[in-house]
Amino acid sequence: MFATLTNIYAFAPAWITLPYFLIGIITIWTFLGPVLYQSYVLKEQDFKQKYNAKWALVTGGSSGIGEQIARRLAKQGINVVIAALDNNLLHETVADLKAKYPDLQFRAVGVDLSSKDFMDKLIDATKDVEINLLFNNAGYITTGFFAHTALEKTIANYNVNSTCTIKITHHYLNLMLQRKQKGLIEFTSSSGGFIPGAMTGIYSATKAFITNFGASLAAETYEHEIDILVVNPSPIASNFFANAGGMAVLQLVKKTAQPPIVIADTIFRCAGRTTVVDQGLYSVIIRIFLKILDWNVFADIMATSVSTTGDYKNLQKKVLEAQQKTQ
Repeated sequence: MFATLTNIYAFAPAWITLPYFLIGIITIWTFLGPVLYQSYVLKEQDFKQKYNAKWALVTGGSSGIGEQIARRLAKQGINVVIAALDNNLLHETVADLKAKYPDLQFRAVGVDLSSKDFMDKLIDATKDVEINLLFNNAGYITTGFFAHTALEKTIANYNVNSTCTIKITHHYLNLMLQRKQKGLIEFTSSSGGFIPGAMTGIYSATKAFITNFGASLAAETYEHEIDILVVNPSPIASNFFANAGGMAVLQLVKKTAQPPIVIADTIFRCAGRTTVVDQGLYSVIIRIFLKILDWNVFADIMATSVSTTGDYKNLQKKVLEAQQKTQ
């Protein structure tokens, strides 16, 4: 009997650890498998043919990712409405597109997506065309302590990253449904939404929302042949970093940034073939990391350790200096 118990004890570790090992392998490869397939097997699709598309709407389309999406659409012979801040960058981008593609139409809608009347401008600019390709790309980051950031500034960031997306998607999705038209609605989210964003809380929270919202919407539009695609980019070289506020961690991330065209490539490969795409090494590493360490535990680690970082201490110093000046 003692010998029997000894044998059982000797084999117990294998019986205990094997299931966990297999679960780990399955978990990681059900993630990595699709990533590798999306990145190296899928080829670019012709959206004009796939969706019978004549017009597309791109928010934040005057630069960065949005501009590259607009240029790829034009290359495929699709007319584009670009909604972005009303500045020289918007008008220069549209003028350049018109010069390169004289047979297509391009409309510039100068609009602040955090304003109350932005939908009126979009609706007016598109009332005579059928939009069945929608790219919710506009978004930006603000840095600093939530309590010490002006509420108006925070709400504006929140509205551009999330609220405007809800309103725009609701309007154009209903038009697609009324016309019984195939379509695509894309959401440019971020790997920054995977984890808590200390000192960038609104950005992280809104991007987590966008990813979940898009994935949830996909189940409702599937039978109507309206594809939903959420892209979580790794760092991209764009005007995004103009609002980094000198944070060392963002400046470090900037060094790994890829050109915006990689996101356009991802979108045109993956639309209609998957719902959520994690693009780039940064996104992949975070996803795998969170399969090893639970998100709740990671949140606790951040809550207790971020105050020791240089970024936190620098921000704290700036807050104290500002308070002293007002006294």
